[in-house]
Amino acid sequence: MDKAVKILKSEPDLIVSLFIAPIIILILIIISPLIRVRVGHIHCDRIGHFAMNTELCYLERKFKPKSSLLNTVDLFYLPRYPSCNLTLENLWRKKLIILPRILLRPISLIIRSFKFLEKFHASSDNSDRDIFNLIDFYPTTLSFSNEEYKRGKKELEKFGLDHNSKFICIMVRDSAYLNSIYDASENISLQHDYRNNDIQNFINAADTLTKLGYYVFRMGSKANKPLNMKNDMVIDYPFSKYKSDFLDIFISANCEFCITTGLGLDAVSNIFRKPIVYVNFAPLETIHITSKNFLLLPKYYYNKKLNRMMTLKEIQDSKTFGALNSLIYHECDIELIENSSDEITQIVLEMHENIICRNKENRDEFSQEKFWNIFMSNPSLNSSLYGKIKSRIGNNFLMNNQWWLD
Repeated sequence: MDKAVKILKSEPDLIVSLFIAPIIILILIIISPLIRVRVGHIHCDRIGHFAMNTELCYLERKFKPKSSLLNTVDLFYLPRYPSCNLTLENLWRKKLIILPRILLRPISLIIRSFKFLEKFHASSDNSDRDIFNLIDFYPTTLSFSNEEYKRGKKELEKFGLDHNSKFICIMVRDSAYLNSIYDASENISLQHDYRNNDIQNFINAADTLTKLGYYVFRMGSKANKPLNMKNDMVIDYPFSKYKSDFLDIFISANCEFCITTGLGLDAVSNIFRKPIVYVNFAPLETIHITSKNFLLLPKYYYNKKLNRMMTLKEIQDSKTFGALNSLIYHECDIELIENSSDEITQIVLEMHENIICRNKENRDEFSQEKFWNIFMSNPSLNSSLYGKIKSRIGNNFLMNNQWWLD
């Protein structure tokens, strides 16, 4: 209730509809034996949550037994307007009933304040973890209209692509985006700098992909430094005059596969069922395991006190196994080491061979099984993060780092 009061004080325009909200809730209670109307919000301020949380919310309705959702209607509102991406918003409006915030937010605040009303609550503000493996089980929820698809292909021509060109997305996180939305005094960017990566380590992979016939988009709305590549098939999208909210979504949704260090935009590729290579992944506890289309390459953990790299078991036993703040790594004298350019190129080629070319020979199944047995046997694992194991650690990474599994 205290939170609801604070929200109402900070959003005085809601006062008008606040007075009619209890009447509407009473009506919802009265008609609930015939039809249950649930009210909630969509997490639309960050693109990763806007994509993945909403997708899982939508799919979980299908996943639940039909009887539990019989005659149920969900009404959503956007707590922030405009949302972080208008194109993604419009795609969701085709699938969900989204009504004005000023009408539904007071109703939602009241419902969330009283436990006996919780059955009238619907929200996508749940989780972005696919613990029921729904992404692999269900087809893509969102789709572009014929006009939108033609528009996207036309936009890609500006970068030199033709209608049949295949392309890959590379998404490498640095501090540019958080620095642009938070004040420096808040130290938000510093807390997350353990997730930052050097784009230069991806140049060889990008160049290799172009030799295989792919165009490569280095994605992102902002970036600290350009790629500086002399390759017309590699597009440095953050520095392009053609970038747009529409292309952010269209490119991410239509790539052959996505290479990412773990940032919000890769969720768009995920909900459009594109294969994903997760590179330089940290913290290890939050590794993505729930799709057969995922290949994983974790960062190395270097212990400064021991003056050496840490094994998988040592990482699991440390405070940094699930650490989401750079300060924890500093306090433990542990440095995260990025994957090398060669390692990144190897796992990208593995994705090309395994997923695109359907060539799954020469896999080291013994090391894969050993890794997952060690990983999942840790008693401190947060079970809310995991579903059925379907993903794979990079084959070359395991073959070249057997010490990691000791």
